[in-house]
Amino acid sequence: MLKRTISVLLCSSVLFGCSASLQKERDPERGEEQIRSVHPDLEFKDSEKIIFNPDMGFYSVVKAIVTKDNITIKSSYKNRLENHNPICTDGVYPEDNEVLNTARFDQLLIEFDISSFSTRNDGTESLNGEKVHLPVDEIKDVLNRVKAAGKTALIRFAYDPNFEGDGKTRDVEPEDFGLILTHVEDICEAVKDYAPVLTGIQCGMIGPWGEMNFTTYSKKMKKADFEKYDYDFELELDSTPDKNDEYIENGYLVLVMRKFTKELEANNCDVPLLVRQPRFIYDYIKRRNPDFDFDCENVPALYKPDSSDKEFYRLGLYNDGYLGSESDSGTFTIDRAQETAFMEVFTNHTPYGGELIGNYNLKSGNCNSMAEMFTNHLSVLNIGYKESVFRELNKFNYKNEPAFKYLIKHMGYRYVLTDVLLEYPENLSEMDINLTFINNGFANLPYHRKKVMTVLFEKDGNIVLEKKDPNLVFDGNDKSFVLNTSKLSEGSYTIYLKISDFDGNYPIQLANKDLWNSDLKATKIGEISK
Repeated sequence: MLKRTISVLLCSSVLFGCSASLQKERDPERGEEQIRSVHPDLEFKDSEKIIFNPDMGFYSVVKAIVTKDNITIKSSYKNRLENHNPICTDGVYPEDNEVLNTARFDQLLIEFDISSFSTRNDGTESLNGEKVHLPVDEIKDVLNRVKAAGKTALIRFAYDPNFEGDGKTRDVEPEDFGLILTHVEDICEAVKDYAPVLTGIQCGMIGPWGEMNFTTYSKKMKKADFEKYDYDFELELDSTPDKNDEYIENGYLVLVMRKFTKELEANNCDVPLLVRQPRFIYDYIKRRNPDFDFDCENVPALYKPDSSDKEFYRLGLYNDGYLGSESDSGTFTIDRAQETAFMEVFTNHTPYGGELIGNYNLKSGNCNSMAEMFTNHLSVLNIGYKESVFRELNKFNYKNEPAFKYLIKHMGYRYVLTDVLLEYPENLSEMDINLTFINNGFANLPYHRKKVMTVLFEKDGNIVLEKKDPNLVFDGNDKSFVLNTSKLSEGSYTIYLKISDFDGNYPIQLANKDLWNSDLKATKIGEISK
């Protein structure tokens, strides 16, 4: 293991001077002949190996039972929360369920069962006339355990006991709808300091499994009821042809979504908010943006959210009916192709995926659903469902390899360093580093991840210089920057690139062949001598 004997950390433009033309950063009297331009003698190509990174890939489900005083992780799920044992590293989905049960992926979905807070489940909604709140500190404790284990998590809260919905219409939520909004406020208070841990929040709350359907609250809402909750909506009302009453389409769901976006913004917690159907996003934007045209029958015209407007930019999908049918078992309610195209500008920066429950269009023709994964930017799937579908993928090829191996290799982001150019004077007083990347994965790094690039110089087994700038954020695009390397003494150095949170946590492994240093959690980018 490399020892860190000297650490020089300066966060300023002296370390990194980013510019389109790097020569402008130099002393013009130095002259071009004094500058060495080196493409390192390294092979920058995709290893074709399966790698695991934060916020992507297969996830393990963890079930948490919530009461007003504590949270209990079900005994059979405790190891998934804290232990590490990714399976399928050979690209084969296991035929043996016992092997499958040993999976301990670093990506989690934590299902918080809050059924004890609904009288419809014989729970308690109020005490002494006061609404019963969720245990905020206990939710934080669970997220602390995720952080301590170095894992990332999607989270979902639902009033469905044990998340065992039967797919039939039934009401499991509190009779007092306002209590649901109070609980959303509790959730946002609990998670506000845990954005680095959270891949995203699945909106949930409503319906069996927390899938926002099969319940009274997933239907139209009367205008009079909607107006009880003041969240600054544009009240362009929908009407049904056989009634004179005015309704809000998906009004309850829209209110829950707005409560989440408002509280997350108030708590300065920048994480994606994922909903179960594109339709909910259409209805939400319609209420919040009077210029957005949705007639409830046709897919709206393309709407591209601006990255500066977090209310809309954070929205995305979780799909627990993935490839179950042409509509993904009710995910797409109007037209699959058109809705996929509409959602692409959301899913290209938020995590997308859920449960693969069928093989729609997987084996026909050119395996269209596999190609579509690049369009909808598939990033996460439940390793444990549906086993029979995954095992089918072992049996046929896609692009000259087993379809399951192709899936696990490309799910999420897969960044590859394709070229490095180092430019520096003979005295090595400074160095221009030019990096070129490609992404071979289905998805991109989620927008809320602000990964910092750190350059490490190793000499004789020791890290002698370490430099990073919080403003030099990795986003998968090519990067050029200038380092002050004047403190390097004579000798030979190996240069590494580390991509991680600013504190060094949650590093990203590039998919390059034979360049990853597992001790440093960094990729080798060159060698130089002074």
